Amino acid sequence: MQGIHRHDPVPCPACGSIVDATTCVTDDAKPVPGDISICCACCATLAFTDDLTYRIFTEDEIQQLPTKSLTQLFAAKVVVLKHMKAMRAEKDGSP
Repeated sequence: MQGIHRHDPVPCPACGSIVDATTCVTDDAKPVPGDISICCACCATLAFTDDLTYRIFTEDEIQQLPTKSLTQLFAAKVVVLKHMKAMRAEKDGSP
């Protein structure tokens, strides 16, 4: 993962958590409309809209992704889920 890009705080359309940054998994690119993202609070797959807010990336869109993109998406989701588990364990005081 590369640099973190801060942006105006916007809610995740799936869970309502405030998202104010993004990280590109392939290079140091800033997000552009159509890029895929993952909410670090709920692990929802999102896409950037024309005004760089988020919308839910549909199951149909996921199924249409090229294999390489799908592999990257699932790998990123594993990282997010591990992070969510670690944060939950830290909050609960469990290993």
